[in-house]
Amino acid sequence: MKVQNRLYAIFMILISLFFYLYSFKFMDPDASTWPKLFSFILIVLSIGLLITSIKKDNNNDNADNNNEKINYKNNKDILYVALLTILYLITINITGFLITTVIFILLILWILKYKNIIGSLSISFGTTIILSLIFQYVLGVPLPEILF
Repeated sequence: MKVQNRLYAIFMILISLFFYLYSFKFMDPDASTWPKLFSFILIVLSIGLLITSIKKDNNNDNADNNNEKINYKNNKDILYVALLTILYLITINITGFLITTVIFILLILWILKYKNIIGSLSISFGTTIILSLIFQYVLGVPLPEILF
């Protein structure tokens, strides 16, 4: 897990640096404020994860390396969620935000073994409605609609 944390932290630092530097290309300086802020926060958190994983490794002196086992089930779940997210991003413009987001959240909860059906439906519909209201009425951002 320590090696995975280090690799993840380095990867996130690189991605954050890319977005931070890319935000300087925005024509409107106000439009670049949020990307710069979130990129900076992500860089700081990733550096914190990197430092923590290095300190933890130095404190243990390889005593836990024999006891540490990789849980491949979690890795499969991460892969399924990543693939589902890619599918969500592809289909959102075809089936619209509302339908796609409800199905996406339900499937994520199912992958993560959330057993309460009423809770899953409540979380899925509630999150979709709240996000829709925030984007459409508070931020004034149009959401993708059904093409057919």
